[in-house]
Amino acid sequence: MPKPSRDVLALGALVTLGAALRVALARGDLWLDELWSLSFARQITWPWEVLTALHHDNNHPLNTLALFLTVKLAGAHAAPVVYRLLPLAAGIAAIPLLFRTESATHDPSARSRAWFAARTAPRRGATSAYRRRVCRCARTATHRRARP
Repeated sequence: MPKPSRDVLALGALVTLGAALRVALARGDLWLDELWSLSFARQITWPWEVLTALHHDNNHPLNTLALFLTVKLAGAHAAPVVYRLLPLAAGIAAIPLLFRTESATHDPSARSRAWFAARTAPRRGATSAYRRRVCRCARTATHRRARP
């Protein structure tokens, strides 16, 4: 049996750590904006009403649709972690994608950035890695242009 590479072991450790953190943080009570979205999901009767009947700034269609389906499958009084299954799955799936993206840059510090992003993603949001990459590219382009 071939020995797994360091990248595979590091990725496995990152996914395990990230999944454990996300599940641990998702076990608390629902926050106000989650309760608000849940109340929207309980008001509608058909899935397309997420786009046609809910005209509110706090309506996030994909999340409201996931909550609508969760309410139909699990009921209106399920445990809070049940309503967070889509964000949990998306956050856990983002870890290998981020690891692969950072590893493709052939940067020696890619693993440490991926570990940091996996560890802090529940608090920072999904777009911060994208913003960091855009800023890094903009700095590099500015430095290249400044040279005579």
